[in-house]
Amino acid sequence: PPSPADTPNPNYVLGPGDRVSITIWGFVEGSVQSVIDQDGNVFIPQVGPIRLAGTRAGDIQRVVETEVRRVYAQQVQVYATVLSTGSLGVFVTGHVRLPGRHLGAASESVLDYLARAGGVDPGRGSFRNIAVRRGGRDVARVDLYSFLLNGTLPQLSLQQGDTIVVAPQGALVGADGSVRNNFLFEVAGRAMPGSELLRLSAPLPAATNAVIRGTRGGQPFARYVSVRELSSVQLQD
Repeated sequence: PPSPADTPNPNYVLGPGDRVSITIWGFVEGSVQSVIDQDGNVFIPQVGPIRLAGTRAGDIQRVVETEVRRVYAQQVQVYATVLSTGSLGVFVTGHVRLPGRHLGAASESVLDYLARAGGVDPGRGSFRNIAVRRGGRDVARVDLYSFLLNGTLPQLSLQQGDTIVVAPQGALVGADGSVRNNFLFEVAGRAMPGSELLRLSAPLPAATNAVIRGTRGGQPFARYVSVRELSSVQLQD
Protein backbone atom coordinates (compact mmCIF):
# COMPACT_ATOMS: atom_id res chain seq x y z
CA PRO A 1 0.00 0.00 0.00
CA PRO A 2 1.13 3.57 -0.56
CA SER A 3 2.64 5.47 2.33
CA PRO A 4 0.54 8.33 3.75
CA ALA A 5 2.88 10.84 2.06
CA ASP A 6 2.05 9.30 -1.33
CA THR A 7 -1.67 9.01 -0.80
CA PRO A 8 -3.34 11.84 -2.71
CA ASN A 9 -5.89 14.17 -1.22
CA PRO A 10 -9.42 12.84 -1.97
CA ASN A 11 -9.99 15.97 -4.07
CA TYR A 12 -6.91 15.28 -6.22
CA VAL A 13 -8.04 14.87 -9.85
CA LEU A 14 -6.53 11.82 -11.55
CA GLY A 15 -4.71 12.14 -14.85
CA PRO A 16 -2.32 10.33 -17.19
CA GLY A 17 0.72 8.94 -15.36
CA ASP A 18 -1.12 8.25 -12.09
CA ARG A 19 -0.90 4.64 -10.88
CA VAL A 20 -3.96 2.74 -9.64
CA SER A 21 -4.75 -0.72 -8.28
CA ILE A 22 -8.03 -2.48 -9.15
CA THR A 23 -9.10 -5.90 -7.85
CA ILE A 24 -12.29 -7.73 -8.90
CA TRP A 25 -13.64 -10.96 -7.41
CA GLY A 26 -16.85 -12.96 -7.42
CA PHE A 27 -18.39 -13.91 -10.77
CA VAL A 28 -15.12 -12.85 -12.44
CA GLU A 29 -11.74 -12.40 -10.81
CA GLY A 30 -8.78 -10.27 -11.72
CA SER A 31 -6.27 -7.83 -10.38
CA VAL A 32 -4.42 -5.07 -12.17
CA GLN A 33 -1.92 -2.40 -11.16
CA SER A 34 -1.69 0.06 -14.00
CA VAL A 35 -0.76 3.59 -15.01
CA ILE A 36 -3.50 5.77 -16.49
CA ASP A 37 -2.60 6.09 -20.19
CA GLN A 38 -2.38 9.26 -22.29
CA ASP A 39 -6.03 8.84 -23.30
CA GLY A 40 -7.02 8.86 -19.63
CA ASN A 41 -7.92 5.15 -19.43
CA VAL A 42 -6.94 2.00 -17.52
CA PHE A 43 -7.51 -1.35 -19.25
CA ILE A 44 -9.03 -4.12 -17.13
CA PRO A 45 -9.01 -7.66 -18.61
CA GLN A 46 -12.54 -9.03 -19.20
CA VAL A 47 -13.96 -5.52 -18.67
CA GLY A 48 -12.15 -3.24 -21.10
CA PRO A 49 -10.95 0.36 -20.81
CA ILE A 50 -12.27 2.49 -17.95
CA ARG A 51 -11.83 6.24 -18.13
CA LEU A 52 -10.30 7.55 -14.89
CA ALA A 53 -8.77 10.87 -15.98
CA GLY A 54 -10.84 13.68 -14.47
CA THR A 55 -12.05 11.48 -11.58
CA ARG A 56 -11.43 12.63 -8.00
CA ALA A 57 -9.18 10.23 -6.08
CA GLY A 58 -11.97 9.91 -3.51
CA ASP A 59 -14.40 8.75 -6.21
CA ILE A 60 -12.28 6.04 -7.86
CA GLN A 61 -14.01 3.17 -6.02
CA ARG A 62 -17.49 4.33 -7.07
CA VAL A 63 -16.49 5.03 -10.69
CA VAL A 64 -14.77 1.65 -11.22
CA GLU A 65 -17.58 -0.22 -9.47
CA THR A 66 -20.17 1.44 -11.73
CA GLU A 67 -18.23 0.63 -14.91
CA VAL A 68 -17.58 -3.03 -13.93
CA ARG A 69 -21.28 -3.54 -13.14
CA ARG A 70 -22.22 -2.23 -16.57
CA VAL A 71 -20.47 -5.35 -17.92
CA TYR A 72 -21.25 -7.82 -15.11
CA ALA A 73 -24.63 -7.38 -13.49
CA GLN A 74 -24.01 -10.52 -11.39
CA GLN A 75 -22.49 -10.37 -7.94
CA VAL A 76 -19.05 -8.83 -8.42
CA GLN A 77 -16.95 -7.15 -5.74
CA VAL A 78 -14.55 -4.34 -6.62
CA TYR A 79 -11.72 -2.69 -4.72
CA ALA A 80 -10.01 0.30 -6.39
CA THR A 81 -7.40 2.63 -4.97
CA VAL A 82 -4.76 5.14 -6.06
CA LEU A 83 -1.20 3.87 -5.52
CA SER A 84 0.75 6.96 -6.53
CA THR A 85 0.50 10.09 -8.60
CA GLY A 86 2.75 10.82 -11.54
CA SER A 87 4.56 13.89 -10.23
CA LEU A 88 6.58 16.53 -12.06
CA GLY A 89 9.38 18.68 -10.73
CA VAL A 90 8.78 22.29 -11.81
CA PHE A 91 10.99 25.21 -10.76
CA VAL A 92 9.19 28.35 -9.58
CA THR A 93 11.38 31.41 -9.28
CA GLY A 94 11.41 35.18 -9.47
CA HIS A 95 9.22 37.18 -7.11
CA VAL A 96 7.41 34.40 -5.23
CA ARG A 97 7.45 33.71 -1.50
CA LEU A 98 8.96 30.19 -1.67
CA PRO A 99 11.15 29.90 -4.78
CA GLY A 100 12.52 26.46 -5.64
CA ARG A 101 11.57 23.11 -7.15
CA HIS A 102 8.00 22.07 -6.45
CA LEU A 103 6.37 18.69 -7.13
CA GLY A 104 2.95 18.33 -8.65
CA ALA A 105 0.94 16.50 -11.29
CA ALA A 106 1.17 16.87 -15.05
CA SER A 107 -2.54 17.72 -15.07
CA GLU A 108 -2.05 20.76 -12.85
CA SER A 109 -1.81 24.37 -14.00
CA VAL A 110 0.67 27.21 -13.52
CA LEU A 111 -1.69 28.46 -10.80
CA ASP A 112 -1.27 25.24 -8.78
CA TYR A 113 2.54 25.51 -8.87
CA LEU A 114 2.45 29.21 -7.97
CA ALA A 115 0.31 28.28 -4.96
CA ARG A 116 2.94 25.72 -3.86
CA ALA A 117 5.54 28.49 -4.07
CA GLY A 118 3.51 30.63 -1.66
CA GLY A 119 2.02 32.76 -4.41
CA VAL A 120 3.24 35.91 -6.12
CA ASP A 121 4.92 38.29 -3.67
CA PRO A 122 2.26 41.06 -3.65
CA GLY A 123 4.77 43.81 -2.90
CA ARG A 124 7.40 42.91 -5.52
CA GLY A 125 6.03 40.41 -8.01
CA SER A 126 4.04 40.78 -11.20
CA PHE A 127 0.60 39.23 -11.54
CA ARG A 128 0.63 40.12 -15.23
CA ASN A 129 4.05 39.02 -16.46
CA ILE A 130 4.69 35.35 -15.63
CA ALA A 131 6.75 33.26 -18.05
CA VAL A 132 6.97 29.48 -18.50
CA ARG A 133 10.44 28.54 -19.76
CA ARG A 134 11.38 25.23 -21.36
CA GLY A 135 14.74 24.36 -22.85
CA GLY A 136 16.00 27.95 -22.61
CA ARG A 137 13.01 29.64 -24.27
CA ASP A 138 9.66 31.01 -23.18
CA VAL A 139 6.78 28.73 -24.21
CA ALA A 140 3.97 30.70 -22.54
CA ARG A 141 3.16 34.01 -20.88
CA VAL A 142 0.56 34.15 -18.13
CA ASP A 143 -1.48 37.22 -17.13
CA LEU A 144 -3.28 36.33 -13.90
CA TYR A 145 -5.67 39.27 -14.36
CA SER A 146 -7.27 37.18 -17.14
CA PHE A 147 -7.80 34.41 -14.60
CA LEU A 148 -9.02 36.73 -11.84
CA LEU A 149 -11.49 38.48 -14.15
CA ASN A 150 -12.55 35.76 -16.59
CA GLY A 151 -11.31 32.46 -15.13
CA THR A 152 -9.09 31.84 -18.16
CA LEU A 153 -5.57 30.39 -18.16
CA PRO A 154 -3.36 29.38 -21.12
CA GLN A 155 -3.94 25.79 -22.29
CA LEU A 156 -0.48 24.53 -21.38
CA SER A 157 0.69 21.12 -20.12
CA LEU A 158 3.70 21.60 -17.88
CA GLN A 159 6.65 19.24 -18.36
CA GLN A 160 9.44 17.89 -16.18
CA GLY A 161 12.07 20.60 -15.61
CA ASP A 162 9.94 23.57 -16.71
CA THR A 163 10.62 26.88 -14.96
CA ILE A 164 7.93 29.39 -13.98
CA VAL A 165 9.41 32.90 -13.64
CA VAL A 166 7.49 35.72 -11.95
CA ALA A 167 8.81 39.08 -13.23
CA PRO A 168 9.17 42.21 -11.07
CA GLN A 169 5.98 44.15 -10.51
CA GLY A 170 5.16 46.55 -13.32
CA ALA A 171 3.83 50.10 -13.21
CA LEU A 172 0.77 50.71 -11.03
CA VAL A 173 -2.37 52.79 -11.49
CA GLY A 174 -4.75 53.29 -8.57
CA ALA A 175 -8.44 54.09 -8.42
CA ASP A 176 -10.39 55.47 -5.47
CA GLY A 177 -13.59 57.37 -4.78
CA SER A 178 -16.84 56.15 -6.31
CA VAL A 179 -15.56 52.74 -7.41
CA ARG A 180 -16.37 49.19 -6.30
CA ASN A 181 -12.72 48.10 -6.47
CA ASN A 182 -10.49 50.55 -4.63
CA PHE A 183 -7.07 49.07 -5.48
CA LEU A 184 -3.73 49.60 -7.13
CA PHE A 185 -3.81 47.83 -10.51
CA GLU A 186 -0.76 46.61 -12.37
CA VAL A 187 -0.12 47.92 -15.88
CA ALA A 188 0.54 45.32 -18.59
CA GLY A 189 3.22 47.17 -20.58
CA ARG A 190 4.04 50.89 -20.49
CA ALA A 191 0.58 52.41 -20.08
CA MET A 192 -2.95 51.36 -19.19
CA PRO A 193 -5.88 52.51 -21.31
CA GLY A 194 -8.48 54.32 -19.23
CA SER A 195 -11.05 51.83 -20.56
CA GLU A 196 -9.13 49.01 -18.81
CA LEU A 197 -9.01 50.93 -15.52
CA LEU A 198 -12.76 51.45 -15.75
CA ARG A 199 -13.25 47.71 -16.27
CA LEU A 200 -10.95 46.84 -13.33
CA SER A 201 -12.17 49.46 -10.85
CA ALA A 202 -15.92 49.22 -11.69
CA PRO A 203 -17.13 52.80 -11.05
CA LEU A 204 -20.47 53.19 -9.32
CA PRO A 205 -23.39 54.28 -11.55
CA ALA A 206 -23.37 57.73 -9.93
CA ALA A 207 -19.75 58.40 -11.05
CA THR A 208 -19.67 60.94 -13.87
CA ASN A 209 -16.23 62.56 -13.68
CA ALA A 210 -12.68 61.74 -12.66
CA VAL A 211 -9.49 63.52 -11.69
CA ILE A 212 -6.28 61.99 -13.06
CA ARG A 213 -3.45 62.81 -10.67
CA GLY A 214 0.21 61.87 -10.79
CA THR A 215 3.69 62.96 -11.75
CA ARG A 216 4.84 63.26 -15.35
CA GLY A 217 8.29 64.43 -16.38
CA GLY A 218 9.11 65.19 -12.76
CA GLN A 219 6.20 67.65 -12.50
CA PRO A 220 2.84 67.26 -10.74
CA PHE A 221 0.13 66.37 -13.22
CA ALA A 222 -3.65 66.74 -12.87
CA ARG A 223 -6.45 66.54 -15.40
CA TYR A 224 -10.22 66.66 -14.98
CA VAL A 225 -12.19 64.46 -17.36
CA SER A 226 -15.59 62.87 -17.73
CA VAL A 227 -15.80 59.13 -17.21
CA ARG A 228 -16.45 58.80 -20.94
CA GLU A 229 -13.29 60.80 -21.74
CA LEU A 230 -11.27 58.74 -19.25
CA SER A 231 -11.82 55.61 -21.35
CA SER A 232 -9.57 57.00 -24.13
CA VAL A 233 -6.75 58.34 -21.86
CA GLN A 234 -3.44 56.45 -21.55
CA LEU A 235 -2.63 56.16 -17.83
CA GLN A 236 0.97 55.95 -16.60
CA ASP A 237 2.77 54.67 -13.47
